[in-house]
Amino acid sequence: IRLRGKFRNNRVALTAFQSREESASFKKTSTTVSEQPFLPFRSFESDIGWRGLQLQDEWVWSDNASLMVGVDGERAESISRSYNPDGTRKGPFAADNRRDTLGMYLENTWLWDKTAVTAGVRQDRITVKTLDTPFKTNFTPSATDFTTTNPSVGLKHEYAPGWRAHTTIGRGFVTPDA
Repeated sequence: IRLRGKFRNNRVALTAFQSREESASFKKTSTTVSEQPFLPFRSFESDIGWRGLQLQDEWVWSDNASLMVGVDGERAESISRSYNPDGTRKGPFAADNRRDTLGMYLENTWLWDKTAVTAGVRQDRITVKTLDTPFKTNFTPSATDFTTTNPSVGLKHEYAPGWRAHTTIGRGFVTPDA
């Protein structure tokens, strides 16, 4: 769901999202004699869900400049199940886990004729948490927090209609999995 509106020199957007991915793996062949009577059999399943909210405000503060400010939050949860050849459950390879992210950002854009310069920064607070996982007994659920701040600067120039050059430099962060 996305709502957009304009108020004076501001363009505001609110976006809510949700998604789900389900997958299953089946073993169809095996050289293991004890597995052969059960072929094909389901060996693994996973459910991954995402949901979040994004709020953004672009303030046009002069004829050639605007400031984008935003906040977004997301929760992602992964549940996995492993199976023996006879269909009974066993402990999965990885623990069930949840990742909560809260991010804030701002980016200023300056426009001069056919050139745009951007400068911005984003800060994220991320919590990765392992969850109690049925049949997985070799771990203790825990949580880890990360805070990261990532600046960026960019330049874009239009040389001719349809021909642009763009360069950006910045720092990124990839959230580790549980």
